Amino acid sequence: MKKTIVNLSFILLPGLAFSQIGIKTAQPTESIDVASGNIRIRDINSNISTDSTDKLVVTDPNGVLKVKSSLFIPSTSVIGSKTTKSSNIAANLQATVIFNTNPLLNNFTYASATGVYTALKQGYYQITATVNKDVSMNNPTDGSSAVSLLVNNIVVNIIINGYLPGTQSTNQNFTYVVYLNPGDTFKLTTDYTRTSSITSAQISVVALGG
Repeated sequence: MKKTIVNLSFILLPGLAFSQIGIKTAQPTESIDVASGNIRIRDINSNISTDSTDKLVVTDPNGVLKVKSSLFIPSTSVIGSKTTKSSNIAANLQATVIFNTNPLLNNFTYASATGVYTALKQGYYQITATVNKDVSMNNPTDGSSAVSLLVNNIVVNIIINGYLPGTQSTNQNFTYVVYLNPGDTFKLTTDYTRTSSITSAQISVVALGG
């Protein structure tokens, strides 16, 4: 009689492909279930994230891995400076503050010609800005100065200070928290009731999370 030998591995493999794998447990509850011990990936430190769409990995109370788009862990996104004096700005003219130095630019792009920042990642952002101006050409008249934060070209925050006759320079600063979606833009503008010029400015943006 001729005998036929059947290789059972080909029958069992499809089932194994959809099985749950347990390490140190006979009753896994996830596709891979590690009952105890640590998980190590030896080359993970050489794979640094540079993609703003990458997500953070967290665990629930049962140790199941999940992803989260953002956590409330503050991180600096932008540091910008204006180090060159602007030309004279006419009285009551709203001028955009152009930052000519951006040593840190995460989660944003910057258009140096227009002074506009564009968000790449949604979340809450704390914006801190300082604007210094020369108003000595108005001596001895008084005046008032304003610095505004515009989001999508709409003023969301403004600081206005009045100055006495004889004022030679102004210094204004503010901190403001705003929620931005990808594609949202913001910029700083300033104006004075008399002729002025921007001598310097600084900005920092801290991502607070989604």
